[in-house]
Amino acid sequence: MSDLLMKGELVGLRPITPDDYRLVYDTWHHIDVQRNLNFVDDDSFEVWLDKERAADHRCWLDCAVISLADGKPAGIVQLGSIKAGPELVMLLLPGYRGRGLGTEAARLIIDYGFAVLGISRVGGGAHESNHASQHMLDKLGFVRDPDEDEPSNNTWGEGKVTELCYHLDRDTWLRTRRWTGKARPAVFDARPALETIKRLDFVRECGSEGEARAMDIIAQQLTDLGVAWRYHTFEDSPIGSVSEFRNLIAEIPGAKPDEIVVMGAHIDSYPGTVGASDDAAGCAILLEAAKWFVAHRPARTARLAWFTGEEIDRRGSRAYVRDCVADPGSVRLVVNVDSSCEICPGGFMIYASDESVVAWACEHVHLGGLEHFITNGGGTDARSFIERGMRALMLEAPSKQSEHLPDDRPETIDPHKLQFLGAASIDLAAQAANEVST
Repeated sequence: MSDLLMKGELVGLRPITPDDYRLVYDTWHHIDVQRNLNFVDDDSFEVWLDKERAADHRCWLDCAVISLADGKPAGIVQLGSIKAGPELVMLLLPGYRGRGLGTEAARLIIDYGFAVLGISRVGGGAHESNHASQHMLDKLGFVRDPDEDEPSNNTWGEGKVTELCYHLDRDTWLRTRRWTGKARPAVFDARPALETIKRLDFVRECGSEGEARAMDIIAQQLTDLGVAWRYHTFEDSPIGSVSEFRNLIAEIPGAKPDEIVVMGAHIDSYPGTVGASDDAAGCAILLEAAKWFVAHRPARTARLAWFTGEEIDRRGSRAYVRDCVADPGSVRLVVNVDSSCEICPGGFMIYASDESVVAWACEHVHLGGLEHFITNGGGTDARSFIERGMRALMLEAPSKQSEHLPDDRPETIDPHKLQFLGAASIDLAAQAANEVST
C-alpha cells in the first residue's frame, strides 16, 4: 500500500480515484443512507463525477478510506469546500460501519488538514436523524453551531429535516490531541513557495548562467531576511568551458552552534528542463524554512544548502561534504528536500538512512501514517551525507510522470503535495534543531 498518504491502526487514506466514487454510488441509494442524504440519480451522478474529474476541481483533501484488514476500499472521506470553508464529509460502505474505521479516518484527515494544510477551522454536519454521525462528531470534539442549522426536504416523504451544524478549531484540536514533539508543527504556507517556483521557471543546468541567476534570486531574498549566506566554490571536471562551480549556503546560528541540522535541495535542473518539481520546489521550501528559523531561533544551528550538480553525480553535495563537514558527528540530521510535487496519483513515503531515523520522525513529527524505505540515498544529495555516516531522510513521492521532462513546469505543481512536503520537511528540521532527541 505504498500509495497511502497516511495510515492508522484500522485504516489508511490514499488519493481518491473515479473508481472509488463508483463503488460508493450503490451505497448512496440504500434507504438508511438516503434518510441522511439526498437521492442522486445516475445521470446526476455522472455530472457530479465529471466535475470531480475536472483538472480545475480542488477540494481541500479527497481520500479513499482503505481497510487495513483486507486492503479494500471502505468508503470516502473529504475535507470538502462545501460551505464557506473546509467541511468533514464521510461515507462508509456496508460492512465497515460501527467498527471505529470512520472515526479513525476522520482523525487522520483532520490531523492532516490542521498540521499539514494549515487549515484553521473544519466544519461538520449531520441530519437530525443520523445519530451515528452526531456521535462521531462529538467524539472528535466538534462543537455545535445551532444558529447555522439548515432545514431541507427529506427524500422519503418525511417532511422537513434539519441538518445540524458543527465546527472544530485548529487550536482546540492541537491542544487536546496527543502530540509527542516539544513543538507544534511548523507553519508553512505554500503560496509564497509557489511564487518562488514561478520565479525559477527557466533552465538551470549545472554551471550555467541560468543556475547563477537562480542563486542570485535566492541570495537576494536571504539578504532581505537578514540571513547570512555564502558561496562554497569548488573545482570539478569541466562542463563545457566551466570547471569552477558553487553551492549556496545559508546559516541561522543556534545556541549550540557546533550542533548542526542541515536542510538541502538542488538548484540545478535536469539538462533542457526548468525542473519545477525537481527541484525548484525544494529550493522554494528551503527559502520558507529560512523564514521559519529567523522567526523561531533554533537551539542548534540550522544550515540551508542549495546544491549544484545533483543531476550530474551529486557533484555539489559531494564537494560540500568533502570541504565543509570536518566532523560528521556535528551534523545531527540531514533533511533532503527533493521530491515530486506534481499533479498525479499517489502520496509520500519516508526514505531514511536507518530505522532509528524513521522511528524518530514518526514519533516527533506525526509521520507514523507513511510507509518507509531504508536507503543509501540513491541518486539524491542525501547519499553524499549517508556515505559519510550521517543520519538523513527525505520524503519521496514514488509516483512520477514528468521527472526530467519538459512537462515539469510550475503549472503541474499540486499545491496540496507542496503544502505537505513543505510543512513536514520544515517540521522535521525544526524539531531536530530544537533539541528533540535525534
